[in-house]
Amino acid sequence: MKLLFDQNISFRIIKQLERVFPGSKQVKELGLENTEHPPICRAVFSLN
Repeated sequence: MKLLFDQNISFRIIKQLERVFPGSKQVKELGLENTEHPPICRAVFSLN
């Protein structure tokens, strides 16, 4: 399972969780920082 994390989650926490959920991303990594919900939802569906 891949997860998409909020921009406010520390990259240190994400590194730890990536061991359990490989391929997970932070919205910041996808260039979606400070973005409205619809583009983020499209990004979530494209990760699968």
